[in-house]
Amino acid sequence: MLCEAELLKKRKTSKTHLLDSMPVVVAKGCRSNKAKTAGELCDKGKCASQKMWYYGVKIHILAEERVHSVPVPRKILLTKASEHDLPAGKLVLENTENIEVFADKGYIDDNWAYDLQLRYVELNTPFKERGKNQIPLDDGECAWNAFVSSRRQQIESLFSQISRLTDMQNAHVARSESGLLSFIWANFALLAIFYW
Repeated sequence: MLCEAELLKKRKTSKTHLLDSMPVVVAKGCRSNKAKTAGELCDKGKCASQKMWYYGVKIHILAEERVHSVPVPRKILLTKASEHDLPAGKLVLENTENIEVFADKGYIDDNWAYDLQLRYVELNTPFKERGKNQIPLDDGECAWNAFVSSRRQQIESLFSQISRLTDMQNAHVARSESGLLSFIWANFALLAIFYW
């Protein structure tokens, strides 16, 4: 039987990581215009994937890919709902080296990608769709977008699992900054204890 130290040695860490964000909604709909809860942390922003405006925060996660399983969060960052993914991504990847990252179109920045390459961080994002009067994406670009999308499925599964097991995205019970932070980190702690 292997002791714990030997088991840890045998565990292979993946160089592949996934980067994305999910909303934590304190108020939505008409209430999002009037909400003031945790005003130092929260503001109004738009979640493009869910096509909604909300008042709250965003959780940005850099997760390590695992084969045939949900990825494990390695870095977590909280920002206001209105903050774009790119500056948050730069903070999350600030001190990383020697990894491969799959992310969505919100993280596209050629200068940043070049800076990351100097630290052996390979940032893989899909190609942006072109405008109406421009040349459409070719077959190779469409194939690359499908590949990146398939690699990103794991982080979408992670967000789905977080939402299903903790209902973390619905933080309407929070009434203060400390209450919101406690709500978020307690849910992550429960997930870490029982699942990861």
